[in-house]
Amino acid sequence: METAVEHLLLALARRASDARSDADLLALVREDHSAFAELIARHGSMVWRSCRHLLGDADAEDAFQATFLVLIRSAAGVRNGTAIASWLHGVAVRISLTVRREAGRRRVREQATARPETIAPRELDDRADTMAAVHREVAALPEPDRSAFVLCVVEGLTQVEASTRLGRTPGTIAGQVARAKKQLAARLTKRGIVPGFAALAALSTTSAADAVPTGLMERVLNLSAAEASPVVLRLAKGAMGMTVSTKLILSITVSVCGIFAASSLYLGAAASPEDKPAPRLEGNKPVPPRDDREADVEALKKEIEALRMKVEAFGKKEEQPRQEHQKIVVTSLKAKDVNITQQYVGKIFAQRHINIRGLVNGYLAEVLVKEGQAVKQGDAMFKILPILYKAKLDAELAEVRIAQLEFDHTKKLADSVPPVISQREVALSEAKLAKAQAKAKVAQADLNFTELRAPFDGFVGRFQMQQGSLIKEGDTLTTLTDNSVVWVYFNVPEVRYLEYMANPGHVKEDRPIDLVLANGSTFPQSGKLGAIETQSENETGNIPFRADFPNPDRLLRHGQTGTVLMHRALKDAIVIPQRATFEIRDKRYVYVVDKDNVVHQREIVIQNEVDDFFVIKKGLDANDRIVVDGVRRVRDGEKVEYEFRKPDEVLATPKKPVGK
Repeated sequence: METAVEHLLLALARRASDARSDADLLALVREDHSAFAELIARHGSMVWRSCRHLLGDADAEDAFQATFLVLIRSAAGVRNGTAIASWLHGVAVRISLTVRREAGRRRVREQATARPETIAPRELDDRADTMAAVHREVAALPEPDRSAFVLCVVEGLTQVEASTRLGRTPGTIAGQVARAKKQLAARLTKRGIVPGFAALAALSTTSAADAVPTGLMERVLNLSAAEASPVVLRLAKGAMGMTVSTKLILSITVSVCGIFAASSLYLGAAASPEDKPAPRLEGNKPVPPRDDREADVEALKKEIEALRMKVEAFGKKEEQPRQEHQKIVVTSLKAKDVNITQQYVGKIFAQRHINIRGLVNGYLAEVLVKEGQAVKQGDAMFKILPILYKAKLDAELAEVRIAQLEFDHTKKLADSVPPVISQREVALSEAKLAKAQAKAKVAQADLNFTELRAPFDGFVGRFQMQQGSLIKEGDTLTTLTDNSVVWVYFNVPEVRYLEYMANPGHVKEDRPIDLVLANGSTFPQSGKLGAIETQSENETGNIPFRADFPNPDRLLRHGQTGTVLMHRALKDAIVIPQRATFEIRDKRYVYVVDKDNVVHQREIVIQNEVDDFFVIKKGLDANDRIVVDGVRRVRDGEKVEYEFRKPDEVLATPKKPVGK
């Protein structure tokens, strides 16, 4: 008899030549164990990597087993067998998120009961939180984009391989993957994961740890034989929305196994020739003896069939949605003034930041400052060896004296009576004198350039040259930065720019701008809008803005980053809690209650997001009533009973449902 590992090895060996599709394997998963092994061979690595992204290895094993246990029990309910990869990914994400929530609640309880001195500080696992957000958004993608993305990005198949699996053309697969990446990047950026494309790259990054352990593979392949642990059963039950308890399932399984064992014993006993009674004679013909054990076997078979039907009945009962009898909560809308805060990633630049360069060639003789030192305007910073330039200046000054003597003599001869020379000779002599004086000024300037002085107050940067270095004209020696005022540049989307410029009052208000630093603290000085660039960036569709911040304590340095917070006031805006909305194919909807208490689905357009509220751009007005709590319990066009709450009371509790 083949072991579970042998099943897996056979499936892996056959994988390259197996022409059966995922849908074919899914249809045979209950009857053919090799079909189940082949599905694990195809998609096990993807499921294991997804579970490990959200959990540690120990918890990931339970989530991995529970995912394939759900596959065994729900194979008949999978509507699209060709998209089994995205279905498995969604199940794995839901189960892993459940395990994360349970671990978080358990940690809170342990800390509540522990003594303060025994509580160790918990390190934040930013990567796990980020990957949880990424996988959650992947599972929320609409079909058929999700199935194409999971195969090509998460599983790492080529577009041709994915097209064969899904029955689509490679061009269609490429378009669906690109569309999914664009949607995911936008959603992740909205969640604060910037840049979104960088976060998606982690999905396709593989390592040696992504290989499913052999022992875990064997346990998963034995799941069809009721080998799952109670923890795995509970996780699978939660993923399928089951209401029957694990104990009941186990008891029925044990009962069935016991009956099968008993039936085997009876059948073996019935087949044993040693225990058969001797036949009796009626006349001259032998009459076979009556064997009551055959009747017992038939009774056991009937009992097994009854138990099988009972288990199926429980399964059907579990699939029925639980009826909710709680009333929904409805509120009216109210226009109010709202302060909108928009966040942008900014790059900090000093008001003046220049390179100190040498203007002449020579050896660096002296370095008169230190890195990071504050200097005043006019302070000497560097000296270049001046000997050659001093000698050149002396030579030029001598030429000036010679030209001066010639000019004086020529002038005297021209002024004599009668004149000995003409005025033309005087003019030529005067021109030679002017030329000599100009050369002397150039030599004096070159000599002055051997000493570099600070052009303004600031801080000295990093040295590029050291004392004794041979420098050429134009070489950078260091930088000088004046950060008494800093400029923060940030990119504003074109839509936000148009909203800002649509109301001239916003520009005239000159509302203060805040800056959040890398450690999460807010810079104590408020800034103001300094400039808006004259052209948009074609590649991104953004327009650069500049905010100016005073920096009296010199806390901000050139090259830092921060988050710019721009505040804007909206007059008479319609605000609703985010929990009152639901999303269908990237569009937002709410349920509006009419005068007859009938709910109607209505599309809305979001203008801004403020904490846990949405500011509505269009789709609702102040006279509408909407469903706030119980959105998932109503259907379009049905009449409902509800509990009415005032708008102020609802808006005061944006996260927690009212009355809960």
